[in-house]
Amino acid sequence: MVSLSVSELPGDRMQVRLLGPVDATVDGQARAISGLRRTALVAALALRAGEVVSADLLTELIWDSRPPPGAGQTLQSHVSQLRRFLGGAAVIRRVPPGYVLDLPGDGTDVGVAQRLIREGTTASDAAEGARVLRQAIGLWRGRPLAELAGWRWFDEQAWWLESLRAQATRPGRAPAGSG
Repeated sequence: MVSLSVSELPGDRMQVRLLGPVDATVDGQARAISGLRRTALVAALALRAGEVVSADLLTELIWDSRPPPGAGQTLQSHVSQLRRFLGGAAVIRRVPPGYVLDLPGDGTDVGVAQRLIREGTTASDAAEGARVLRQAIGLWRGRPLAELAGWRWFDEQAWWLESLRAQATRPGRAPAGSG
């Protein structure tokens, strides 16, 4: 993993990746997210990209249902640090009663995988469908949300993400050489 300072961030093209260890790519450069709570925060927001996620729910999720006293202020601090990491306040906006992660349609690898699976499973040409499904399967880099294993809500999300992968590999849909 490459570690860049905020001043080195080009910021033009960003994607949050959840289909393996949680990280962000900026202009194709993978950037590890420091801190387990910030990782959980990015993952929770990215799994609901474009939607308002309440501060109360985020607090519950990033402390795995055991928030300490002062967790609300600590959440605000994590959001502030992530804004700098991801390239500014416009990426994570405060929208009462919580926060929203604003990303383009392909702003998460999950969104890309969903689009490719939809395209691959509905393609009229079998060879083209298989090619697109191979692209989708190639997005998985290991266990989804890997560093959040053992956290109940994130384990449920990881299960859902694995079931998404299974959609691309069902008999009759599986591309040659995949699985």
